[in-house]
Amino acid sequence: MTIENENKKYRLAYFVTHPIQYQAPLLKLLSARPEIDLKVFFVRDFSLSAHILHEFSSGAKWDTPLLSGYGYSFLHKIFDTDS
Repeated sequence: MTIENENKKYRLAYFVTHPIQYQAPLLKLLSARPEIDLKVFFVRDFSLSAHILHEFSSGAKWDTPLLSGYGYSFLHKIFDTDS
């Protein structure tokens, strides 16, 4: 990084359907970078509680903290089509 860009902060918005266990560590690392201002937008929150995976006929509950270490918002109210 050059001296000219040393204090520059990049704003990064990441849109994804739901919190995903294997992406959470990467999002936390990105957010820890001083030159990156990360905000994650999720459409749904269904992966935050234990749920049945129909493809595998079993339950799933992740042991990775899905929302810690970065800023996020849920957009389910915007995309809610059930009403």
